[in-house]
Amino acid sequence: MKANISYRRLRALVQQAVPRPRRGRERHSDADVIVAYLWAQLHTQPTYWASRRAAYPPGCRLTPPSAATLSRRLGRVPVIELLSRVRRTMADAVPACPLKLMDSRPLVVGNASNDRNARRGHGAGGRARGYKLCVLTSAGLVREWSLAGMNANDQTLGLTLLPSLPGVSSHGWGYLATDNGFDGNPLHVATAGEGHVLVTPPRRSNRGVRDARRNSPQRIRALDLSDSPLRHAGITNTMGDAVMAARGAVEHTLGHAALLGLGPLPPWVRTPRRVARHVEAMLIFHTYRVLELRQQRLTKTHRLSP
Repeated sequence: MKANISYRRLRALVQQAVPRPRRGRERHSDADVIVAYLWAQLHTQPTYWASRRAAYPPGCRLTPPSAATLSRRLGRVPVIELLSRVRRTMADAVPACPLKLMDSRPLVVGNASNDRNARRGHGAGGRARGYKLCVLTSAGLVREWSLAGMNANDQTLGLTLLPSLPGVSSHGWGYLATDNGFDGNPLHVATAGEGHVLVTPPRRSNRGVRDARRNSPQRIRALDLSDSPLRHAGITNTMGDAVMAARGAVEHTLGHAALLGLGPLPPWVRTPRRVARHVEAMLIFHTYRVLELRQQRLTKTHRLSP
C-alpha cells in the first residue's frame, strides 16, 4: 500500500522544495531526476523502470532520464539534498511541539543477500540481518532520522540525532521520550546539553536506584520522572507517566510508515546509499499521507460545525 499521489501532484511537491535550475549541459534538472526516482518508488519498482516512457501516465509531457543518468545523478549531493528538502518542506506545514519521540526500526534484508554493509543484530522478535533506522518524530511526523547497520546500538544512533533537537521546533526546550534501549548516562547528558530532558523507562538493573556514582544527575532526574517513589502507594499519574503514555505515538508513526512501504527492503535496495534514498522516499510518502489525513479531518470538522 502506497500513498495515492498523482504524477502532477508529485512534481508539484518536488517543485515547492525550490530545486536549483538546470545547468547548460544538463538535459534533465534535479527535479526531473527526483520525480522519476519517486515515481519508481511509488510503484515499488527499481529505478531503471522510471527511464521508460511507458511508465508514466498518458499525456505526460516528459522525456524521462535514461537509466544511466538516473544512476549517476542520484549519487550527487544537490540531488540528495533536494530529496531530503522535499520531505522537510512538507513536514514544516505542521509545527513541531516540545515533546519529541525517538525510536528505532529494523530494515531487514535476506540472509542470502551479498550486501556487505548489512549487519546481523537484534531485530523485532529475534536476530535479523540488515540495517537499523532511528527516527526523531514530533506531532506525528518524522523530523530527522539516522541509518546504520543492524548491529548498531540504539544509544549510538540516538546521539547522532540529538544536535537536531533545537532545530526541530522553535521552542529550544522540551522532552524526549524513548524506550529503555536508549537509557544510558551519555544520552541523558547529551540530551540535557540540547535543552531537553530524556524520559525513558529505567532498565531493570537501574529501577529504583539513585546511586550518584552510577547515574549522572540528568539520569537521576529522568528516573524521578518515570519511576516515582510514590508508585508503591498507587500514585502513578506523574508527569513522567504522561510523557511515556504519549511515547506510544512513535509506534503508530512507524507502523503507518511500514504500511506505506517502510518495511523489509526490496531486492534492488542494497548498500547504505540506496537504502538511505529508499528511506527518504518512503518517509516522503508517509508525510504526504499524514498531511492528507489531517486535511480530510479538518474538512470534515468544518462541515460538521454549525
